[in-house]
Amino acid sequence: MLVSISLPKMPTGWALRIMTGWWWFYCLLVVVSYRASLTAILAKPEPKVTINTLNELINSPVRCGGWGEPERLFFTTSFDPDIHKIGLKFETIQDADQAVDRVASGTFAYYENSYFLLEAITR
Repeated sequence: MLVSISLPKMPTGWALRIMTGWWWFYCLLVVVSYRASLTAILAKPEPKVTINTLNELINSPVRCGGWGEPERLFFTTSFDPDIHKIGLKFETIQDADQAVDRVASGTFAYYENSYFLLEAITR
C-alpha cells in the first residue's frame, strides 16, 4: 500500500527529494517493525498459569471460593490437611457471574457443580 500510491508531483529540489526518500524509508521501517512485533506477539502469547494439584493451589496466590456455606464447611472441617488449608482461604460467593469473571482474570479458583462449570466455559 505504501509504495503503490505515487506522489501527485515529484519534488524538484534535492533537499526535498532527500527528505521525501527518508520519509518513505521511515514509513516502511515503521510498518515492517509493527507487523513483525504483532506477528511475534500472536505467535507466542503470554503463558497462562495452570494449577494441577492441591499443593499448587495452596502455594499459589489464587483465592478459592464457592457458592454457599456448605462448600466452605466441606473445606474447613476436612481431616485432610491440604483440603483444610484451602478452606482457610475459601470465600463464600453469592454472585456466580462475578466469580466467573474473577476466574477469567486468573485470580480466583471457583468450586462448583461440574455442570455449572461446563456451562460457564461455553459462555
